[in-house]
Amino acid sequence: MPNGSAQRRIDDFPLGEHDTPDRLLIPEKLYGRAREVETLLAAFDRIVESGAPELVLVSGYSGIGKSVRRQ
Repeated sequence: MPNGSAQRRIDDFPLGEHDTPDRLLIPEKLYGRAREVETLLAAFDRIVESGAPELVLVSGYSGIGKSVRRQ
């Protein structure tokens, strides 16, 4: 940077303070996954109602759509 230039700086801020979504979007192209989708929706509803964090693990073989469900 040339002498005398103002430094670019971002002030400190609390991480994730505004990261609370109000809905969970699940793609419609999930065929035969009603039980899994219900499990994710139930977990999301519990988190929204209580405000307490919760961890939901998604596992399975490659290519079965794990990434599609959690996007």
